[in-house]
Amino acid sequence: MNDYDNPDVIICSCHSVEHQLVVQYDEEIHNNMIFLSVHLRNERFFKRLIIAFKYIFKIGSTNQSQWDEIIVDKRHIPLFRKILNFLEMSN
Repeated sequence: MNDYDNPDVIICSCHSVEHQLVVQYDEEIHNNMIFLSVHLRNERFFKRLIIAFKYIFKIGSTNQSQWDEIIVDKRHIPLFRKILNFLEMSN
């Protein structure tokens, strides 16, 4: 079940498609591993460059990371069950 062509996608409860978690399953090559891809914040190049510069030289606050958040709710439970069941099969 190498399902890279049809991954599951968790869309944030705020309904922004920029807040998503892509779930890919690999049963054959990596012995039931799951790969989670998280979408990073969308900033312009120069803003990201300034944030990186501040991070490297420890200038200012650490709140300016490139991470965002994904809000999950009850409608995501079936997908999380699917993920857990897939991982339990590897034992």
